[in-house]
Amino acid sequence: MLPNEAPLAENIGEELQETTDATLAVQGTRLVIMNPPFSSREKMGQKFKEGRLKAGLRKRVDTLDSILGMRDPQMNGIAGKNSTQPLFVAIAEHIADQKEGMLAMVAPSAMLTATEAEIARKVLSERFHIETIVTSFDPGASNVSVDTNINESLVLCRRRQAGEVGTPTRFVQLDSMPHNEEAARMLANSLRNGSVSRRLAVGWWPAERMRVGDWSRGIWYSDKIAEFGWEMKSGRAKTKIALVRLASEGRKIHATGQQLRGRCRQTAETEEGSLGAFEIFKSKSEYAQQRIEGVPDEIWIAKQGNPILTERHFKRMGGHLLVSAGQRMESGRLSALYSKQQRVGNGWMPVSDTGREYAKALAVWLNSTPGRIAIMGGRGRTLGFPNYSAKHAASLPVPSKSAIAAIEGLAATYERTKHEQIGQFREGSGKVRIAWDDAVVEHVLGVAWKGRICALRKDLDMDPYVRGTELPEAFA
Repeated sequence: MLPNEAPLAENIGEELQETTDATLAVQGTRLVIMNPPFSSREKMGQKFKEGRLKAGLRKRVDTLDSILGMRDPQMNGIAGKNSTQPLFVAIAEHIADQKEGMLAMVAPSAMLTATEAEIARKVLSERFHIETIVTSFDPGASNVSVDTNINESLVLCRRRQAGEVGTPTRFVQLDSMPHNEEAARMLANSLRNGSVSRRLAVGWWPAERMRVGDWSRGIWYSDKIAEFGWEMKSGRAKTKIALVRLASEGRKIHATGQQLRGRCRQTAETEEGSLGAFEIFKSKSEYAQQRIEGVPDEIWIAKQGNPILTERHFKRMGGHLLVSAGQRMESGRLSALYSKQQRVGNGWMPVSDTGREYAKALAVWLNSTPGRIAIMGGRGRTLGFPNYSAKHAASLPVPSKSAIAAIEGLAATYERTKHEQIGQFREGSGKVRIAWDDAVVEHVLGVAWKGRICALRKDLDMDPYVRGTELPEAFA
C-alpha cells in the first residue's frame, strides 16, 4: 500500500528492480494462497485526495503490466483496464514453484467468462492443471469475502506434471454456502471424497476447453446449458442454417453508455423540443421495456459544445437492434429490443447496419432460449446482475442475413408478438417465449432440436440467479 508521502517511481527501470526483488524473495513457494483485490482501475486510489497519487497508482499498475509483457510475452496485456485482479494472478504464477507449486485463490466468478480475463485464464490453464472451481449458486450468499456483493469462486490449481494434457477440471456448484465451521468441514470432506449431496453438484469440463480459456462451466448450474453454450460459442452446434458472429457482415456493436454519460445529460421535460436533444433507451428495470418493440424512455442533450453535432455523432452509432449491456437476471424481461428508429442506449448497445427486417429477426433470436444462453455466457461483474461488453456482444452467434427464408420467418414471428407484454425472467417462460423458441427451432436450428430446446428452457427458468431463490429440492 502506498503511504501518502511515498515517492512514486518515475521510470520503468525502478519499477523493474523493485518488482524483481520482491518476486525473487518468495519465488519457488510450494503453496500460494491469495484473495487479491478486485478493484476496477477507475476506483483505484480513491482513498487518496491528491490527484497525482491516484494517477501515479494507476501508472504503477500499467508499468507492472508492461514489465510482465516484456519478461513473459504470453502475459502481455493481462492486467487490462478494468480490474487489478489479473495482475495478481500473474505475480502468483511467477511465485509458485515451477514443478510442484499449487495455487489456491478467491476470484470473482466473472473471471470465468469475462473477456478481459481471457489472457489470465489461458495462462493459468497452460501452466497449471485447474483441479477444482467452486461457485455458490445461492443468490443470498454468493461470496466468501467480507464487504463485497460480487459473486466469488474458489479456484484450486497445481502445476502440470510432465506429459499431463488431458485431465478434466472439476466444477462444484453449491446450492448454499456453509454458514458455520461444521458446515464448512462437511463441505471440505465432500470435496475431498468426491461425494455429491443435496447441497453440492459436480460437473466436469474437458482440458482442451480449459486450455483455450473457456471456463464457462462454472457460471451455470445446469450441465445441459453449459454444454449447449459451448457448442454454440465454438461453432460445433449442427444447425439448419449457418450461424455467424453478430459483428460480421458489416455490422458494428457500440457501447454508447459511457460516451453518453460523459458527454450528455438527461433533459428536463421542458427541453424536449430543444435543438440537439435526442431520445435514447435507458431503463432495463422490471417496469420498463416490457415488449420486444422498444419505446425510448429518456431524452438526452449535450452537456457542453454544439448539441446538434453531438446528436449527429450518436445518431451515426444508432441501430434498429439494441442488445442489453446488463440487467438483473430475475427481474429483467428482454435481452434485446427492436427500435423503429435507429437509436442509442445507456444500458443498451445499438447494433448498426442491420436494416429493419433483419433487426426484427435478431430481436426474436436473441430473446429465445438459445439467444439468452449465448448472451448470459459472457456475464461480467456478478452472475445475478451482470454486465456485458461490446466485445462479448460482437461474438454472439446469430443467423446469417443471407438466410433469407429464416430471417423472414423470424421477422414474421416478431410482428405477431411485438405487442405482447413479456413477463419477468423469474416468472418463467410464458406463451411468447415459447413462440420465439418454436420459431427459432423451425427456421434456424431444425426440428430435431425441439425437445432439447424445451429442456434447456426449463433449466434456464430454474437457474437460481434467474429465479432469484435457492433451487427447489426436486431440481437439485
